[in-house]
Amino acid sequence: MDNDTTDASTLAFGSLFPPPTSASSESDPILSVAEVYTITNHFINSSNDDDANDVLKKVHAYGRRFHGMGMSGISTAVQFEQLNNMLQDLRDVLLKKAFVSNTTGEELRLHEYEASKLMDLMSTTSTSDEAKCLIPSLKKFTDGQVEEYLELVKKAKLKISDIS
Repeated sequence: MDNDTTDASTLAFGSLFPPPTSASSESDPILSVAEVYTITNHFINSSNDDDANDVLKKVHAYGRRFHGMGMSGISTAVQFEQLNNMLQDLRDVLLKKAFVSNTTGEELRLHEYEASKLMDLMSTTSTSDEAKCLIPSLKKFTDGQVEEYLELVKKAKLKISDIS
């Protein structure tokens, strides 16, 4: 396959992102919208407004609208640290949770892309069918396995909405 071919259903993202076999690589992570929002919000709140350029402000506004984590705002360094830790913990749990394939016997884990896209689902009532439709590469998992991942995201969203 050509290195610049992109197809999210097979986790092929071209030469800019690592292949799915290197989930623990040292490359830049694929961030969820909530993680981007948290980072941009912290930067905007901790710097002079003149330092935040138009692109950063637009990315921040998009993140505020679509982060899907129930965060009403991040106004203090303590809140930033708590949210950042909770999002990182969620990412870590999603990436570490493994299943055994019923057909091949292989160990199945989420790719970083899949974990960040699961974190981006807006609803706490998302179903495995919805997740598989929006993230086609999840088809390697059974509905029950995807439901377990969704339950982890739901629990994290509820905790996050409690602190923000």
